[in-house]
Amino acid sequence: MKRRDFVILASACSILAISGASATVAAADATYPPEYKDIVEASKSEGSVLIYQNMNSDVWAEVKKGFESKYPWLKVQTLDLEANEVIQRYLSEKGSSRPTGDLLVTTGPDVWLDIQKKGEVMPYESPESSAYESWSKPFPGIYTMTVDPIIFLYNKMLLKPELVPTSMADLVAKAQANPDVFKGKLTTYAANLNTYGYTVQYAMKKGQGDKIWEWYEALAPYTRPETGAGPMTEKVSSGQYVLAFLTGSASSWVATRAPGGDQLLGWSFITDGTPMVPRSMAVAKGAAHPNAAKLMLDYILSREGQLGFAATHRTIIRPDISREDAKGEYTYAAVAKEIGADKMLNVPYDEDVVSGYADFIAKWKATFGG
Repeated sequence: MKRRDFVILASACSILAISGASATVAAADATYPPEYKDIVEASKSEGSVLIYQNMNSDVWAEVKKGFESKYPWLKVQTLDLEANEVIQRYLSEKGSSRPTGDLLVTTGPDVWLDIQKKGEVMPYESPESSAYESWSKPFPGIYTMTVDPIIFLYNKMLLKPELVPTSMADLVAKAQANPDVFKGKLTTYAANLNTYGYTVQYAMKKGQGDKIWEWYEALAPYTRPETGAGPMTEKVSSGQYVLAFLTGSASSWVATRAPGGDQLLGWSFITDGTPMVPRSMAVAKGAAHPNAAKLMLDYILSREGQLGFAATHRTIIRPDISREDAKGEYTYAAVAKEIGADKMLNVPYDEDVVSGYADFIAKWKATFGG
């Protein structure tokens, strides 16, 4: 083939690919309002979308692939940050007029309350919004995209099946009856050192009242708190601990799916109350690429985007997606069906989580030390 013919053919293929992608966009957005095409067109001059988020970048693999296929003129960049750092970094950069993130993704009702009060959330109404329940849309422009069920994680080699707890009350009873197994071998989040851990335990307090302090006082002599889910998962795997209570499911489920992980690690829901920690997102008011950010937010809320996160073991919340659709991964509805909706303790977006922090942490430290 002559070079000239090759160049013509390559150009034609490129045009066809872009045209095909554009057709996919049109088909996928057929139910969107007619003016949505203006957002799509405006995004073509932006080139990329930068996401400040508190998950590992590999969790975004399927979502990124699907989004870039749908909008081939946009590149997705994700920056891994801690939960609080997502908002703090944005506010710092915005305040100094530096380029910053376009889409903000993080956990923690306190940080969302803060940025919402500061007026830094774009009150964008997604065309996908009607597919979601009201609890998942706490403020205009803020959308819950996934949740983290909070669970027990245990070492199968060290904990006999009859000693695996089904509830917090059951864990207390089994620990007290078997101190040789559990003494110094339990772990949980250090609520005073980890915002996510505080959020988890705040949700338990909100749902269970002062009963949690009875549980904590009973478990404290057996427990060495850790700063995060990563260290907990690693140390349960190594046998330093036999069980982690009130730990996040995301890293735990990834570990159980690793080669040989299901032989070493087991997990269970907490049947007297399972905190459900929401991971929410919003288009930043100071976004340099606001149209690209809107497209990404809408894609994440779409069926395709939700299934993309399910493929990387995240618990999706879109009500019209079944566990079967998600290839066996848990969905919010599937958790509700398994443990009962009344046992799901959704983390609320209310002022108590902020105003009650000091008192909660003081009591927590008095119980666990630190």
